[in-house]
Amino acid sequence: MTQEESVREVAALLGALSRPGTVEESAAQASLTQFGSKPEFITCLTNLFADAEQAPVHLRQLAGLLLKNRVKGGCLRDASHASKNDVKRGALKALASSEVALRKAAGTLVTTLVSLLGIAGWPHLVPTLCCMLASEDLGSVEGAFDAILKLCEDNAKELDSGEGIHSNLHAHSL
Repeated sequence: MTQEESVREVAALLGALSRPGTVEESAAQASLTQFGSKPEFITCLTNLFADAEQAPVHLRQLAGLLLKNRVKGGCLRDASHASKNDVKRGALKALASSEVALRKAAGTLVTTLVSLLGIAGWPHLVPTLCCMLASEDLGSVEGAFDAILKLCEDNAKELDSGEGIHSNLHAHSL
């Protein structure tokens, strides 16, 4: 099965989850549980969330939230550097989306990734957010601002350590 076919399959399964109490929902949940044990599941979720512009926004948002939950559950702990970078790439791409729901889900994913990896584990995050804040694209500005607010709320201890986003933002804004 190609990556594109896998993304379509995951989208269809997530769509079936939107119909609670149906036979399709139960079958989709079972299939997602089975597929969720495969390493490529994270890649499929990332691609659906960030790249599948033809998919309905609610399914892309659901993929982003599921991805965030999987990251929070530790799926990236033993993942390859390439897999981690792909999830980061997808989060940043979705932060600049024209869709508010995708930007909000991406902001939540960004703060979850920072909670897991630390600011130091994502060295290009702050410069990227600064560039997004300076963009003429309103979606990029709003996405970056939302992510920074969530980072400040959810990572206060790391931010107070002196290695946090506030010192990095200041350095990059000069």
